[in-house]
Amino acid sequence: MTIENIIILTCLLVLLQIFIPILVEFIFIKKINLLYLFSSRDEIIDNSLYFKRGKRALINLLETLPIFILLIFLSINKDIDNLNLAALWLVFRAFYLPIYILGINFIRTFMWFGSLVCLIMMGLKLL
Repeated sequence: MTIENIIILTCLLVLLQIFIPILVEFIFIKKINLLYLFSSRDEIIDNSLYFKRGKRALINLLETLPIFILLIFLSINKDIDNLNLAALWLVFRAFYLPIYILGINFIRTFMWFGSLVCLIMMGLKLL
């Protein structure tokens, strides 16, 4: 796997995290329908717990994503190998979403902490 693959997969992860809460709500919970999805969404609906968890997981990803991107670009610029840490960060983040949506608390925290440690280690390698 290359660093370019990690960047592409990270973009895919962001897109998936945007759409998964909506798909869960639409397909499994059935609180929203196609008419609502294509509307201006002026009326407020009470979203499911799974939808809300998915949105919080997305917000959490977006909080650390700029740091990850910056570390990746600095690694490329300085020719420092952070590939394994970046791949591990991606794995932690990929598992974080379903674990968060399902409400598995302690494992969710472990996944978050693991991704944070990856970012810290990537930063330390750049010093």
